[in-house]
Amino acid sequence: QLGSEKMAIRLGGIYALERIANDSDKDYWPIMETLTAFVRDNARWREQTQDETGKTAREEAAVQEPLTPEDAAGAATPGQETTTPAPPAIPKPVTDIQAILTVLGRRKYRSGQKEEKGWLDLRNTNLRGADLTGAHLEEVNLRGVHLKGARLEGAHLEGANLEEAHLEWAFLGGAHLEEAILEGAHLEGASLTGARLEGAYLTEAHLEVPTSREPTWRGPT
Repeated sequence: QLGSEKMAIRLGGIYALERIANDSDKDYWPIMETLTAFVRDNARWREQTQDETGKTAREEAAVQEPLTPEDAAGAATPGQETTTPAPPAIPKPVTDIQAILTVLGRRKYRSGQKEEKGWLDLRNTNLRGADLTGAHLEEVNLRGVHLKGARLEGAHLEGANLEEAHLEWAFLGGAHLEEAILEGAHLEGASLTGARLEGAYLTEAHLEVPTSREPTWRGPT
């Protein structure tokens, strides 16, 4: 079903797998690996160039749902100045990729439980503009992921590998990044109000932000 050309069938397959994973501990981890493999295969990051050719239909579709200025304004912290708005054309994932991210973020088990037999692997994927609000992504491998403009308010990313991740203009208000690996990560323009960064590894991280979006994270001083 995940290989179908019809979106409705793929979505049905995704939610059917979620139900099976919730009902069967034996099938739980293989299903999580299947879903993450689908994301890696179909939302892989590719450097964009003006004369690039040979994109698949899915890759073309991935830039058809831009984050509008209204979206960006709605995600801003209340009372925060908006003199430096987020870029107006950040793409969003296609529907099936977003559906899988939602399923992964609310999965039955968490890292450290015996049913989680390893790190969920979403390395080097294109998840720009994704909605991961409140998602549980503890210790997920997000190395090199592109999450520009993503909604990550209140997300649980404790211990996650975000080395060299692109989080420019991401909304990370209240996110849990304790002990996350953020070495070389790009956080330019990101909203970090109330983010928890205790024990996070920030070596060579890019934290330049406009004055109007100065981070006020909680962590060691």
